[in-house]
Amino acid sequence: MFCQRCDKPLTDDEAERIVNAGATGAGGTITVCRIPCKPSPRQTSPVGLGR
Repeated sequence: MFCQRCDKPLTDDEAERIVNAGATGAGGTITVCRIPCKPSPRQTSPVGLGR
């Protein structure tokens, strides 16, 4: 089981499950750290051409 915010592996006592009931669909459940964590860096735009 991994935190879906920081990608850290978690044990059952470190994890908190959040149920997201979908308004028009099935919804889902996410697993995050009990203690607020810092999100892992993600690339959200393409890398420049190096000019």
